[in-house]
Amino acid sequence: MGLTSLRVMRLLEQAYDRRELGETNVRAIGTAVVRERFEAWRAQDRVAHTWLELARLAGFDSSSSVQRMLGEIANAPVTKGEVFYPGRVRATISVETGSRLVRAMGYAPSEVPGL
Repeated sequence: MGLTSLRVMRLLEQAYDRRELGETNVRAIGTAVVRERFEAWRAQDRVAHTWLELARLAGFDSSSSVQRMLGEIANAPVTKGEVFYPGRVRATISVETGSRLVRAMGYAPSEVPGL
């Protein structure tokens, strides 16, 4: 191929760097991590800290959408043609949405593992 050993070494280093960066680029985290923060936030004041209040603070339309995002309730079942797809419970949430919810509860995203 006509490559020098220095060039091959540099190409290998770049490949290792790309692989390492790809492993650290997390786009989703488990819903349990954010749900634990919600439970801690809710324990502070059971009357004021509700799903509805969290949805309002985070700028979402409804409390049920936040519950679906965090895997508390299943998504709505869907029928397409003759195929029925049951509602599923989410196990992950995007880092952006998780950070938004955590900030709404008054926590810094850096306090939550994975965010």
